[in-house]
Amino acid sequence: MPLYLKNLSAMNKPLFYELLAKCMTRPLSVEESIALREQVQLANYRDLQELDADQLMAIRHLHPSWSPEKEAQLQSEAKLRTRISRLRLATRWLGVAAVAGAVTFGWWWFNNKKIEEVYKTGAGVRKEMVLPDGSKVKLNANSTLVLAAGFDKKNRSVVLDGEGYFEVAPDSELPFIVRTTGMEITDAGAVFNVKAYKQEADEAVLPVKGKITVMPIIQVKATPVYTLEPQQKLVMHKNVAPQTAEAGRLTSGIVSIDTLRPFAANETIYETAWVKDELVFNNISLQEAGTLLRNWYGVDVVFENQQLPEALLSGHYRQLPLAALLHVWHEAVPDFHYKIEGKKVIVR
Repeated sequence: MPLYLKNLSAMNKPLFYELLAKCMTRPLSVEESIALREQVQLANYRDLQELDADQLMAIRHLHPSWSPEKEAQLQSEAKLRTRISRLRLATRWLGVAAVAGAVTFGWWWFNNKKIEEVYKTGAGVRKEMVLPDGSKVKLNANSTLVLAAGFDKKNRSVVLDGEGYFEVAPDSELPFIVRTTGMEITDAGAVFNVKAYKQEADEAVLPVKGKITVMPIIQVKATPVYTLEPQQKLVMHKNVAPQTAEAGRLTSGIVSIDTLRPFAANETIYETAWVKDELVFNNISLQEAGTLLRNWYGVDVVFENQQLPEALLSGHYRQLPLAALLHVWHEAVPDFHYKIEGKKVIVR
């Protein structure tokens, strides 16, 4: 059962509110971040109902059962409580009819006022946008980007489920923060790519220009913080337990950092080819390629031939129709046969 559905709260409320207040006024230390995360994960649904919209935004990425739907419900309840509280105060001065009118207006105001801004893309759709602070973002297919309430005025925090290419407007006084299921990325004016689909086992971030700081959201005694430069790619393995370092690679089991070959900011590489509407397969398995096809063309790939998913593919394509791409694979991969049925590709 999700933690937010439990009836009994195990959180230490005085400690939680102390850490929450600090979180909303200054960056937390590593120890404070870990302690706050532990308290949030002990919270039940009633605990979360007590928070206002800004408080919910501050701790949203720390809860293991968080979802856009759950946040929308909590944000709605938080805003409604604020409206009801104000209306109760109004009853001391207004008659019953006036209060009824205020209630009607309150509901209209709440349903039409944006608490936060949400950008979404569907399968096969990529979208570019300029945020209120001047930062540019391109979203890959099947992605959701949520801007915090008050974005650009008191914070520059966003939550990403999917893949995004960020060109952050410089502001040393107000860091830009990207939160995903597995990590928190902070910078003051860099260019970087983040791939963090909630349903996938790995998340990855690669700075293209400038430095970024990455803090994994993990349950360990000392949460590491990594500073990445261009060509350094960090991969977060969400389903792997921490372990000792591997030779030649900086890792804590769930995190690995690889240094890529030097590349120019405008060069097409595997990790950012999608930004130029180019599809690149860099010695990846057919299973992985199937995931890319789902995002790129909006199709599901079903393998009837169980030996094929591990076959490796390489290639660089631009604006190639699905049928043409599958024909190329048919010519290149032994025993690769397929048929297209609506939104499904069956590999036999």
